[in-house]
Amino acid sequence: MKSSVRRRSAFSVYQSQIGKDEESSQKEEEKANQPSGSKKRPCDENPSKSTSKKVRKLLVSSKSLDDDGTNGIFDHEEQTPDILEPKQKGKGKLFSKANKLRQSLSLSSRKKKRNGYRSYDRVDLQEKSSGNLTVHSLPADKSDRTDSETGNEETCQEGQAKWNSEQEDIEADRLFSWLISPVKPGKFFSDVWEQKPLLIKRHHLTYNDGWFSTKELDTILREHRVLFSTNLDVTSYKNGQRETHNPTGRAHAPVVWDYYENGCSVRFLNPQAFSHSVWKLTSLLQEYFGCLVGANVYLTPAGSQGFAPHYDDIEAFVVQLEGKKHWRLYNPRCDAEALPRYSSKNFTQEEIGEPILDTELAAGDVLYFPRGTIHQADTPSDTHSLHITLSTYQKTSWMDFMEKLIPGALQVAFEEDRDFRQGLPLNYLDYMGVANSELNIKERSDFLKKAEKLMMKLVSHAPVDAAVDQFAVGVLRDSLPPVLTEEETKKSVFGNDSSWKEGNIIDKVSINEETEVRLTRKGVARLVVEGEVVHVYHTLQNSRVYHETELDSLEFGLEAGPIIESILQSYPDYIAVKGLPHEDMNYTIDLVTLLYEKGILVRK
Repeated sequence: MKSSVRRRSAFSVYQSQIGKDEESSQKEEEKANQPSGSKKRPCDENPSKSTSKKVRKLLVSSKSLDDDGTNGIFDHEEQTPDILEPKQKGKGKLFSKANKLRQSLSLSSRKKKRNGYRSYDRVDLQEKSSGNLTVHSLPADKSDRTDSETGNEETCQEGQAKWNSEQEDIEADRLFSWLISPVKPGKFFSDVWEQKPLLIKRHHLTYNDGWFSTKELDTILREHRVLFSTNLDVTSYKNGQRETHNPTGRAHAPVVWDYYENGCSVRFLNPQAFSHSVWKLTSLLQEYFGCLVGANVYLTPAGSQGFAPHYDDIEAFVVQLEGKKHWRLYNPRCDAEALPRYSSKNFTQEEIGEPILDTELAAGDVLYFPRGTIHQADTPSDTHSLHITLSTYQKTSWMDFMEKLIPGALQVAFEEDRDFRQGLPLNYLDYMGVANSELNIKERSDFLKKAEKLMMKLVSHAPVDAAVDQFAVGVLRDSLPPVLTEEETKKSVFGNDSSWKEGNIIDKVSINEETEVRLTRKGVARLVVEGEVVHVYHTLQNSRVYHETELDSLEFGLEAGPIIESILQSYPDYIAVKGLPHEDMNYTIDLVTLLYEKGILVRK
């Protein structure tokens, strides 16, 4: 039976072009990880114009992110379960007290619009308490107050309060809800994401336990080969200058602690490669965001600062684990530095103006800020600080996608549209170019109209889905391998108990037409058609070290396409082998068996 998978002929031309560009794209990706301090930005022409009044911020209150769109800061005290050791409490209302008496106070500062995002003047924060929920915000009149002030209870949905490993398909959702609780994810993405910082204060010192600790760092330094510069930095920031003090070779625990005792900050660059808990949690968040989620751990001694003011090219979630840290956030210096593609140079204090947020994080708190937000942090004189910064959405903008799409669109247009193959007009160099931009002649006008017409036609030739597939392959290449639950492991090849005993295979697991299968985890595999070949790219063989291994893939003929497509689209539900779209059952069983043996599928 012939496959129902069909692609137009130009598709393979586009895929070929993508392959040719892959090496240059990888070089471009490496640049994205490097601070671009040497690059001149429009803001650098006049840094004195750094504005402290155009503020993309601010503080989102519990009620505002649930219902009414007002702004404030979360601050609550309720006990919640450790994410790694889930426990059910009461009737599933683990966050019930944490969500009582929510108080929302409107932000009365002058709102502005600047290039599509809201801007706020700096505000002075006040603290107001109501029961076990404390909100830092501006005062509000009675019309802005919510039912929380009258004693009406609000509880998180029961589905958000539990952590049930049997429901693997929503583990990632639960984790993110827990991370930003009591903010609801829907309101977070509509009102905060890429728009302004969010501060969540909890007064619950153990809320973030389970991520990482100084004790675990010490154990890793003693038991693993952690290298200076590759895995760990020791830095200081004094008199407006940042210094890195990395020696060469392995970062032995006594050496690292000696630097620490002398006032240096310790930055652990890829804790997910050494810590199982960080790996588990970042891999789940990766599943949630649909792109790489990285992590850095920062340990700072009391009364010190490790890094100069700067902005990053990632969406940042600062999770305070131990001690306290004083944070100052600043507006982007100009519109061109909002949501940047590259990280900045180190700034001087004179370049960044006044902070829009000046606050102290304690253990249990979380601070989110968008890429482009200038920030610096230091520790108070009486305590150290340990926090983990979760980073995501690096090079995941429309610009990055268009870099895949537009070359493909040009290739398809060239193949399918004669207009794109016609030669440029004679003598066009005589009237086109910057030196001729003031000419007002028919030839120049005709040239511009033709270029505009072709640009408009290019849209109809854009292979959007094919470009998304290629973009997805890059995402998989960057990704961590999944951390399977105990239940998932039992259902997978990794928990298969088949073994050799006295010349026989015992407990053999086999796939037949009655077997029900499912993708191991959301986002671990992608079907991509290239010419007459179906590729299944997957992350099961990825390393916990970034790009340490090549992305693994399987190749099939086009007839495999409908089978694989059905499995991918059925997630999170199981599908019986006999229900897959192929007439040859033996072929289907062999294909499903191969996917199972690679860890891509689990059995029911």
